[in-house]
Amino acid sequence: MNTNAQHKILIPALLLVLVLYGALVFHPVAMKNHVIGLDGNLTNGRYFVSGVMAESPAAQAGIQLADEIVSFGGRPIAELTDWYVKDISGYFDFIANWRGQTVTLEMSRSGKTSDVSINLRIITLTEILVLFGPRILFCLFLILMMVVISLSGTRSREARIFTAFYFFAVLWLLPGTRFWPDFGFALVPDVVQGLFRLQVITSIISLQLSMGALLLVSLRFPRKLPLLDRFRGIQATAAILPLGMLLLATLPVSGSYYEFVIKSTFARLWIDSIVLVCTLVLFIWNYRTCESALHREQSRWIIVSYAIATIMILCLWTLPIVIFGKSLVGNFDWLLIPIALLPLSMTLAINNHRLFGIHGIVGYRLKVLESRLNREKLHVQNRDKRIKDLDDDLNRLRSELADFTENEISTDSSSPDSRLLDLENRFPQLRDVRKKRLLGASRLWTGIFEEVIVASFGTVPVLIFGESGTGKTDIARAVHQLGDRQDNLYREISCAQFEHADPAIALGRIFGITPNHGLANVPREGQVGLLEECANGTLFMDDFDCLPGNVQNLMLYPLEGKPFEPGIGRGPSRQVSVKFILATNRSPEDLVIHGKLRGDVLARLGNRIILPPLRDRPEDIPILVSHFIGLLASEMDCEKFGVSTMAMSMLRQYDYRNGNARQLMSALRQAMGRAILEKDSLIRADYLAGSIPGKSVESAAQQPDLPEGMEGKRSERSGHTRDKTLPITGAGNELDVLRRNNFRIAASEKELGLSLKSRTLSNHLRGICIQALQEHDWEVHHATLAIVGSGDRRLVRKIESKMIRYLDNIKKRTGDSSEEKLYNNLPARYHDALSAAITTFRNS
Repeated sequence: MNTNAQHKILIPALLLVLVLYGALVFHPVAMKNHVIGLDGNLTNGRYFVSGVMAESPAAQAGIQLADEIVSFGGRPIAELTDWYVKDISGYFDFIANWRGQTVTLEMSRSGKTSDVSINLRIITLTEILVLFGPRILFCLFLILMMVVISLSGTRSREARIFTAFYFFAVLWLLPGTRFWPDFGFALVPDVVQGLFRLQVITSIISLQLSMGALLLVSLRFPRKLPLLDRFRGIQATAAILPLGMLLLATLPVSGSYYEFVIKSTFARLWIDSIVLVCTLVLFIWNYRTCESALHREQSRWIIVSYAIATIMILCLWTLPIVIFGKSLVGNFDWLLIPIALLPLSMTLAINNHRLFGIHGIVGYRLKVLESRLNREKLHVQNRDKRIKDLDDDLNRLRSELADFTENEISTDSSSPDSRLLDLENRFPQLRDVRKKRLLGASRLWTGIFEEVIVASFGTVPVLIFGESGTGKTDIARAVHQLGDRQDNLYREISCAQFEHADPAIALGRIFGITPNHGLANVPREGQVGLLEECANGTLFMDDFDCLPGNVQNLMLYPLEGKPFEPGIGRGPSRQVSVKFILATNRSPEDLVIHGKLRGDVLARLGNRIILPPLRDRPEDIPILVSHFIGLLASEMDCEKFGVSTMAMSMLRQYDYRNGNARQLMSALRQAMGRAILEKDSLIRADYLAGSIPGKSVESAAQQPDLPEGMEGKRSERSGHTRDKTLPITGAGNELDVLRRNNFRIAASEKELGLSLKSRTLSNHLRGICIQALQEHDWEVHHATLAIVGSGDRRLVRKIESKMIRYLDNIKKRTGDSSEEKLYNNLPARYHDALSAAITTFRNS
């Protein structure tokens, strides 16, 4: 007989067994059972009433919840219980005589004892349906699921396992004695001791076997293990494992049948709790390790429904009984609704598209994944080419922007200084800030001061973005000092400490901690959060993107100035006025894309200050060097040092990508230490070797390193001179015109008769810079002096920044497939110099 035929015979046989068993259990109850209407627990020889059925004999007799039954039918409860344990046959004969008679109960209420007479009557069919309705409906639902699996004609082994699970679950749920205490079971006339034992044993065994079936399902879904199909013994072991564990747990029990039942009850609670948790873990583990996408889709709702049922059973029924001795729900029938999700999801997974449309669900998911895959493929195509094109466009726009700035902005050297002077007159605090913290006079840095002043107005949150060491902390303090809150509290906090910590720590630090929290190292009365602490002040949050996502969610209301919860238990919502300043060293847009920063948080940051790296403002390096040397001289308790020209050139050429101003100060500290060791009062290039890569120590030793401004004396000592105005090879007339027009591209193009948009002169200037670098051994400062031909520091800074930008572009493209693009639009007379530069960078 094939598998399908066996399955078709098996399910009708199981259904027939369920029908016969249900008739055996419910027929005598529905027809002849004499109802008392009490539900309770036997404890220390007393029966504590926990439920009274409406309009039952017990309710008519006035019995209420929390009453204690001392005796029943003239026999003490303790004696009846002992009789039930020692001689269950005689106990049943004694109880059977109560049918159709009046029974006297001795009841204790509030310490007072009284006798109550109860007139027993036969239970009605309506009461049967009310008491057992949910349980009967759930059993019918499971039987319907078995029929559905049978009609689907599936041949999968999982269908058999599910059928066994449903069958055992029905056997477990069919018996029920609610409102019929165990010692009153003999009130059913046609039920003898054998049927009572059959019901109890059947419920125990069927419950454990259903747990075993669930355990077996978790091993097979969604990843089917080959060992389960190969060795039937493994399947049988997994299926009866909870039953075996129960037998082992109750093996030491000796005595009556009643003691065995009580012992098995508590053992089942522990065993079934463990099996439920282990089964859920196996479900999730198999789902995560499954390689079949179809199986994952089929099993997703099985896992979700099982998780819901497990959590509710453990939290509402099993664990409260184990721990407190009482469940959180009065009747287990309340849990049947979430439990029904599990057989429904299992049946859907087994039957696929034949009856319930699972094929459509999986098919829709398949289409979604296919469309996503196609989009990713289109996005990846020609990625390298698009990256290079974008890089070219970026460099071209940077160059055009630089030329536009040079042509359109006035070249009056007093303009930036005049602007700063005007700002300092209007905002006196700015003068102190510039002298102590924000040092620099470049055009980029001057623009930052304007942004700081704008950001200091009002309570709009501020975002500061810049590399490490660019001065984010100093900028934040400047925003506070220039605003109207300068006399109020200013607090700084690094959010990096919360990146890998429990989010509760960040919540407590920012929003506060409730009293009586039980946390170590925190006062019992709790603590006020930073938001309340900084009311009417300023809060600077560095590395804000390191905050956990759920904490960022809660920051949305405070950022908008809306009321927020100041820690659970600390009272109603509060609204405080805080000036927020957030800082990060990573691109905010990239953080949003990678899920590190919420987009709605970024949208609330109205003011944004982007700090330029030190390599983009080399003209500020001498100012910073002088300031840092003064600080370090006080720190080291020594005289202030001078800086040689070559050392200053090295400091101006370095890119400072690993710390910016902080890295510059670290290099100066090491160089000053070496100078002190050599008893020298001058910071030389060889003292910087190792901390600032530049000219080698050997070449620095060949030419004496003199203080800045003494280049002529150094040339005389070295035995040769170099005329700063010596024409650059191949420069031609273009360089002379540029010098006459102070290197203004637009004016020079007009004098040469070139088109203002041709960029011909810009390409000539690029070639002149590369040629000068080659002739001056790639020393940027010396090559700049040769091109400018004068001591105008403004022009020197201008050409030097251009030259550094040209070198960075060559360095980035050297060895890349886009190296040939460096020659685009470059006059042929400078190709040899460019080739020499490429060779130099390739060999370095």
